[in-house]
Amino acid sequence: MNKIDFASPKNREFFPQEHQPLQAVSVFHIVGTIASLFLTAGIWLIGAPASWKDQVLDVLPEFISLRLDPRRVFVLRILELGPDQRGSVLKYALERIAPAMDQQRRQKLIQMVSNEGRISSLSRNMLESITPEMHSDSGIYTFDAIAAISAQERCSVVTYSDQLLTDQSSGYFRKVFIEALLLVRSQEREEVMRNVLKLISPLMNAQDRVSMIQAVNRISKNQRDEVVSASLHLITLNMSAFERSAILEVLSSISIHEREEVALEAMRLIRLDIGYFSRTSILRALSEVKSQERVDIVDLALHAINKRSNYRTITNIVQALNSVRPEERAEMMRNALLLIDPEREAQEGDAIIRLIARLPASERNIVANLAHNAITRQMNHLSRIEVIKAIISAPSHERADVMQYAMVLINHRMNGFDRAMIIQNVANTPFGLRAHYVEQRMQGRYAPVVQNARQAANQGVNVHEGNRDLRTKEAIQKIREHQGKITKNQIDRAVQEFTEYLKGCKIDSEIKKLAYRALLIPKAINEEFGALIDHEDFSILGLMTSGQEVIARLWIYASTLNEPEQTNAKDSMIYALQDSYEMQARVCNQGKTQRLVIGVLQGRLSGVDVEEIQEIKVSTHVAIQMFFSYSENTKITDYAALINAANQFCDENSAVNRADFLSEIRAYARIQNIEG
Repeated sequence: MNKIDFASPKNREFFPQEHQPLQAVSVFHIVGTIASLFLTAGIWLIGAPASWKDQVLDVLPEFISLRLDPRRVFVLRILELGPDQRGSVLKYALERIAPAMDQQRRQKLIQMVSNEGRISSLSRNMLESITPEMHSDSGIYTFDAIAAISAQERCSVVTYSDQLLTDQSSGYFRKVFIEALLLVRSQEREEVMRNVLKLISPLMNAQDRVSMIQAVNRISKNQRDEVVSASLHLITLNMSAFERSAILEVLSSISIHEREEVALEAMRLIRLDIGYFSRTSILRALSEVKSQERVDIVDLALHAINKRSNYRTITNIVQALNSVRPEERAEMMRNALLLIDPEREAQEGDAIIRLIARLPASERNIVANLAHNAITRQMNHLSRIEVIKAIISAPSHERADVMQYAMVLINHRMNGFDRAMIIQNVANTPFGLRAHYVEQRMQGRYAPVVQNARQAANQGVNVHEGNRDLRTKEAIQKIREHQGKITKNQIDRAVQEFTEYLKGCKIDSEIKKLAYRALLIPKAINEEFGALIDHEDFSILGLMTSGQEVIARLWIYASTLNEPEQTNAKDSMIYALQDSYEMQARVCNQGKTQRLVIGVLQGRLSGVDVEEIQEIKVSTHVAIQMFFSYSENTKITDYAALINAANQFCDENSAVNRADFLSEIRAYARIQNIEG
């Protein structure tokens, strides 16, 4: 463009002071100029005669309006253009800056700037012809944007820009639209605009519309139509440009031959109210599925999702199904659905499906049926998952055996976490010792034969579910009724005796350290719960007690028992304290008390039944397996010694039916030619 130097002596005569253009039209410049004028006038007026002040104040408004008239900036923009461009640029600008201007005035301005002439005459006539709508900041932005377009592209670019404008679009955004369109190759502009117009919502502001031009332009030319067409299945009216762009980006990464199919299958799984992130997540999951398997996977997934399922659930289910061989998917889903309540498990049913999907095909049905027997309708998804995990943790060939013993200890009112704890404990117990472990639990003992079962199982135990707190409260009331009032001296002495026993007994040192910490180590700053004995009372459903009273009464009670029950009960106090952790953090004092009561009073003090364990029944078949799991029993060749060993086994395992067991042992002796 030809720049005009308005400060040069030649041009100054054509632009007297009142017609000199402003060098900027920003709000800050205008405010600054006004402030400067008022400050200068104010300082001058302070010392001026009164008669002068009146004259100055009369002419000051006119002086300011002449000084700030932004029409001069518009004139400057026109005159900066070469003569060959002025008429064309102004023609397009006038249609957009001053739509209210009459046609005659438009033509006069266009002719004026199109003809070569004296600058002074041109500028003065233009100033008289320009209306207020034309010389706003918005109008100047529009004029500058149009002037920046080459002559051969001006018509198409301006026309496309008009298609994107709303009634609220300013001249600044017209400029931004034009700049965005100029970045599109001229031969692709029509195609880009066709797709942009499909993606634009009436709710979009100007910036979002510009973003859509940029998003569509990023898609390769040979894919635009297909990508945009597929995206229309997934885009909702209220989506922003950013959200629409994200969907376009994901679809662009999918094979051109599968794009439409993936979008349509995704819509079968997508609720109308979920957002773009959810939609793109499901799209990506489906794009990883083989084309010929996609419909089947969606059909199966629909069985496990409902109107409350979120995108994470849907995505995980698709991925889980995709990880299973096609011929196994239907059966896998049937097994998983045995364990999911579609009304309660809307959000987390996918976790159960993933657990079942990871199992070998030969194990899925067995695990699902065993877990189904241990799960109640009232269980939440976390409880169900813990039960399934506990079953899976057992070796595949032992799971039925584990569940047979575990179900003996599980009662109908027991919550899910407690059921999982029992299953895990039994699974962690060696095969031949499970009946012994179950019997000890029935008698209220913590079976020391289990190595890491207690810690693993207690990670998820919720001692407050169901009516366990009520039964613990009743147990404390029972022991109080049984013992009557005990003095503070008796309590202090009993606590001291138990502490000395804890330090000196032969139980593993790591177990004793954990028990000692649960009993006496004060709470750290970052801990929620501290020691049982912290010299503060606590409540169990309104029944006030203290750690000292709990330890003292249980120690006194254990000390009255005959051997070996006395030692078993005292050791159980240590094991119960060692168990008083969840995720390596100490549990509350109510939880510690519950474990102690189970360890000492369960099965010993009449009326105490915190765990509500039903009578154990061990089948003769399992009993025979247990008996011969001891290698010394398989080596017996003398009939009398075999019968003695069998009777001793029945004495140690009262849950075994002695008559049926001995009958099987005699049959074994005949087969092995062991003479009686």
